[in-house]
Amino acid sequence: MSQRQTGMGQLQRLKGELALSIKSSFAAEFGVTDTETKETLLDLTNGMKEIRFKIDSLQPEYGIGQFEARFARVTGIKVRFMVSEIKR
Repeated sequence: MSQRQTGMGQLQRLKGELALSIKSSFAAEFGVTDTETKETLLDLTNGMKEIRFKIDSLQPEYGIGQFEARFARVTGIKVRFMVSEIKR
């Protein structure tokens, strides 16, 4: 049994036995090395909309061109699969 199957099974148990659910989210940190930072950030946010990821916040980090995007919570463990979509 895979980790995904095990996780999904545990979620079903929580829902069935205890009427509970889990919400999860994630943050992605990235660096923009292009001089057109504003354009790159607009491309990022527009791209996230296209693949139906809601960005809760987009914040600068410590260094020039470093940012963190926090994504909206989703029910279950779908967030794990959202991360792999971004990596593509």
